[in-house]
Amino acid sequence: MPNEFKQQDFQLSKDLTSKFLAENSPQKIADVATSISGLPSVNVSEQKLTPDERLVAETIFLEAAGEPSLSRLATASILENRASFKNTSLAFEAKKDQQFSVWNDNGEKAMRWRAEGKMTGPAWEESVKFARMAIAGTLPMRSQYTHMYNPETSNPSWKNQLTQTRQIGAMIFGRLEDGLYAKKPR
Repeated sequence: MPNEFKQQDFQLSKDLTSKFLAENSPQKIADVATSISGLPSVNVSEQKLTPDERLVAETIFLEAAGEPSLSRLATASILENRASFKNTSLAFEAKKDQQFSVWNDNGEKAMRWRAEGKMTGPAWEESVKFARMAIAGTLPMRSQYTHMYNPETSNPSWKNQLTQTRQIGAMIFGRLEDGLYAKKPR
């Protein structure tokens, strides 16, 4: 598979990502993440999305609505990590029961936003790019994050168990180190 990592590759990727994040401002990180997306800058609303691409893009977009670019990238990385840990697809992980709040209402928010034409603009286009890259295993930076939450809107029972936490915008990203997530992604 194209997104398989050897242990040393994964550690190198982790070390380089950590160094990059530590040495650069959030805006610089967002600019780099956007500029190296590897996809042409086109209006993605004109492109046909597969069902998996749409589902993953909607998850990224709606979970990180109103947040900086780096939050969308970190959300994509969480989906990629979870799929890698569990040997499933990103779409499967996105729709898994009680995993991403956007789907906890049976997708009503997503359907409403679609109907109201809110899935447009640069944040939507970036979400589609990150979704396609995550599905292909080609995200420009892959984090160790397995979980995220917005402390202004949720209070998950597992929040105090997170390690390697980082706040990006209003969201808290981190790694849950128990059970399945204790091992490294492939």
